[in-house]
Amino acid sequence: MIKKIFLSFLLLILMAVGGITAILIPAHQQIDALNPPFPSLKSIRESAKIEGLPVSIEMFNTATQMVSKTSVLSSVKKDDAFEMSYPTFLITWENGQQFLIDAGMTESVALAFGKPLETLGAGAMKFHGDLKDFIDPSNINGIGFTHLHEDHVDGVRTLCPAAKGLVVVQGHEQFSQVNYGTSAQNELLDSLECGKRLLIRDDFTLKSIAGFPSLYLINVAGHTPGSQVFVVHVKVEGRNTTYILAGDLANHIEGVESNTSKPVFYSRFIVPKI
Repeated sequence: MIKKIFLSFLLLILMAVGGITAILIPAHQQIDALNPPFPSLKSIRESAKIEGLPVSIEMFNTATQMVSKTSVLSSVKKDDAFEMSYPTFLITWENGQQFLIDAGMTESVALAFGKPLETLGAGAMKFHGDLKDFIDPSNINGIGFTHLHEDHVDGVRTLCPAAKGLVVVQGHEQFSQVNYGTSAQNELLDSLECGKRLLIRDDFTLKSIAGFPSLYLINVAGHTPGSQVFVVHVKVEGRNTTYILAGDLANHIEGVESNTSKPVFYSRFIVPKI
């Protein structure tokens, strides 16, 4: 009897490992095959020399959670806790036109999203509000996503029905290349009654987004298939400032400053990345 129980338990473990492997290996192969070119720094600077630049950019956090640096960086000198944010960025033009980058989460999804990290020692997820608590959805003309993970897309569902004729900007890669972590969010965008996709199908390194002056899209790899970086030049009091919005390709500024990657376990077994 004990032998049968042991063999059954071992079989369940092997089946679980096999199932996980069957999901992860194709996802890694998909990510590893992506290598789009980057625009030059000169081309980014030159792209600011147009009329009608936005006049403001604002950030709103739908939720925050205190987490350990070791959970997001592969090597750190001091394991301090820091506040992980789940933001949305609102860009506004002088004529009142507005564009959102990322949408954060709704309350139920945010609380559920934070539970796994809480079991590993993170603080409780704090929900701060839906998009409609920070902005007027009826004023939003367009939205784009750095990538299609749940913590960046879920909040979009709160824009309807107030938003009218919302343009959802996506490179063709983000629309067509999905994996187990992004497919559900792509389906959510399919069902978005107040949104209409604007698919950018041509090859590009720095693509201007029609109807939104000084807002550009870069197709990138590394975190999910169809990851996107947004570049926007904002003019305030006669001064131009360039913002590069990259989602959570890096979760902490130290990862950018020291070129430090995410932990191996995270990047190999949870979210495949280069």
